[in-house]
Amino acid sequence: MTILLGLGCNQKNDNKALTLPSGGSSGPKPLQAAGLSPENLTRKINLTVGNILLMKEKFSGKGATIAKAMGFGGNGIDREVVIKRFAPGQLAELEWKSTYKDEKGADQQKVGALVGANLLSSREMYLPAVWPDGVKNAYGTGMLWLSSDVYENLTKSGLSTFDFGLLDKSIMEQASTDTGLSAALVSLQDSVDKISARTDVALTKGATTTSDWPLKVNGVDAKVKVYQAKNWYGEITYLANQQNPLVLKVKMNELPDGSALNGLLDYEITELRDLQE
Repeated sequence: MTILLGLGCNQKNDNKALTLPSGGSSGPKPLQAAGLSPENLTRKINLTVGNILLMKEKFSGKGATIAKAMGFGGNGIDREVVIKRFAPGQLAELEWKSTYKDEKGADQQKVGALVGANLLSSREMYLPAVWPDGVKNAYGTGMLWLSSDVYENLTKSGLSTFDFGLLDKSIMEQASTDTGLSAALVSLQDSVDKISARTDVALTKGATTTSDWPLKVNGVDAKVKVYQAKNWYGEITYLANQQNPLVLKVKMNELPDGSALNGLLDYEITELRDLQE
């Protein structure tokens, strides 16, 4: 009997111990962009799993012809990118969905995923216009980010080696099924081969001071701080955040022989969603 009373007493005490205090949630809070200066907002941006990047890719000139041959009938693509894994300065994995018009004007979608990015030392991007459907390897590129090495070199000295991954063997092989794109990349390779003795096409010069840039963050029209850099291929605009050097915009130059590419590969990230404090 004594043992039974003891158990009853202990159970009563345990129930008291398990009673949760009243009060609100103490979980992560959405990042409030309203009223923040560009410097403060840029510093507070901390990309993580579940964040969404919205981007627009616009076609023009001969690039629109290649896009049509690839099945894109409109003037561009709206792409939603979701971060599935992310370790700043180390790795990233993405899932994406693109929406566009086909050649008959009907709404279409494509989906895919990319794994195997290298955000530590890569000196290449993997431009969204050439992302294939399905789950694919990013071939160790920085994907949509500058690597830690490139970011540090550009912001400290204004010089680095960087390109857009267009002549990467794996990417060119993947593009071989798209006749127009493949031909443009082969022409680009020929141009680079001809001028490589006198021009370092990957030598990139960047500003070491920042400027303001419009970006919607969690539904709020805001401004962030960015750096800009350019080389023979084109110009990039990237977030002035060492942990999150996201390339917000790519604008390709008019490239000799492969000039159709400048109207195919440009993109701009216009909005970041679901960011937390």
